[in-house]
Amino acid sequence: GVVSQPRVAKLVFVIFVSAMVAGYINWKGILSLALHGKMPYLASFILGAAFTLLTVYLTIHLACRYSQIHEENQEEIFHAPCVPFIPVLAIYINSTLMADIEWKDHFVLFMMLGGWLLLYLLYPCLARKKSLEV
Repeated sequence: GVVSQPRVAKLVFVIFVSAMVAGYINWKGILSLALHGKMPYLASFILGAAFTLLTVYLTIHLACRYSQIHEENQEEIFHAPCVPFIPVLAIYINSTLMADIEWKDHFVLFMMLGGWLLLYLLYPCLARKKSLEV
């Protein structure tokens, strides 16, 4: 498909990145240290709060500003409840959970995802080549 609103696509990407960074900083810099009896760093509080507030602000901005789609197409568009709030919360929670995984496990995960993505992208080429041979 074609991206009909590139600004929204860029905004969603920024929300995704800021939610991931907020979850990671809040876990590694604050919660994990506090659970181990260590004092969290002030910079972690500031950065974690900044990225969390940025994520919340951008999510509310996305919900309010871009929720008004052309009036004539309102009947044709499917609207799910609590979007974009639930997906952003899920991204934040998942990044918080992933922050506790070791780096070598992240590497293995991304290698596996890359392999599956490569297979997904190569399959149409291989299927087309096989259909031409027959």
